[in-house]
Amino acid sequence: MLTYVIGSGLGWTFFDFARRRVGETVSAVPAVIFIMLIQTLINLPFGGWTEPFSQNASWWSIALASVLTNAVANVFFVMGVQRAPFTLGVPLLSLTPALAATVGTIYHGENLTLQQWAGVAVVVGFALWLGWRGESRKLTRREVGGLTMMATTALLWAITPFFDRACTLSGQVRLTIYVASQCMGVAIALLIPGMLNATTRFEILSTAKRYREWWKWSLIAAIAASVGLYFQIKGISVGAVGLFEAFKRSTTLLLSLGLGFFVLKEPLTRAKIVAAIGMAVGIFLLA
Repeated sequence: MLTYVIGSGLGWTFFDFARRRVGETVSAVPAVIFIMLIQTLINLPFGGWTEPFSQNASWWSIALASVLTNAVANVFFVMGVQRAPFTLGVPLLSLTPALAATVGTIYHGENLTLQQWAGVAVVVGFALWLGWRGESRKLTRREVGGLTMMATTALLWAITPFFDRACTLSGQVRLTIYVASQCMGVAIALLIPGMLNATTRFEILSTAKRYREWWKWSLIAAIAASVGLYFQIKGISVGAVGLFEAFKRSTTLLLSLGLGFFVLKEPLTRAKIVAAIGMAVGIFLLA
């Protein structure tokens, strides 16, 4: 599982870095749509285009559930970061490992040991602490609504890996075409309501005209996301989803701290060092 954790962590770390660069010139909804479309094109050349159409109704129901869950999660994520303080909202996504472990225990019989539960708690706790430390002001109703959306996003992203695993374990649909179909589905699910809204439609069309400003970083983001998702699905096929999510979350945070320090020249504060040590302890408990 270690290879899958590192591969997924690297993929999602560089995806977050590239998506951050895209977000400097493109608003959130168009950014998600175009990255998803590019990700679709990246995975299509590997073939197997007709494989999903030969699957039964059960497979399609699970695949569509994954598309809808991901689409709603992306919309809630966009709405959440627009309403809630970024430093408060994003750390809530660290709840995903704990939620995935709970879902896996209740519905899929993925029983973690007491030590592994402690590892999940340590990873989630230090991730939340790193983002929330020093925050004491009273939040507005709009901000509370944004935080609720981010927490809901964490729950939805804790559920989707179970759908992905169910659709890919059969081996009847190759992983690359499954990723392509999921990305296309999410892009369409966001594009249709976006084009019906005048403001969002203008953002999408104007972004398409300015493609020279964002296509390189969007391509990097799409490649990184494809790598991250590929290793993620491989990882959850051989181990408990909650356990893998905790490993991935801690690995991604540690890699992000390193990328921020060495590439972005961000200061390595005492809080970041404490969080890194805490994450290392969490990884030890998980292992």
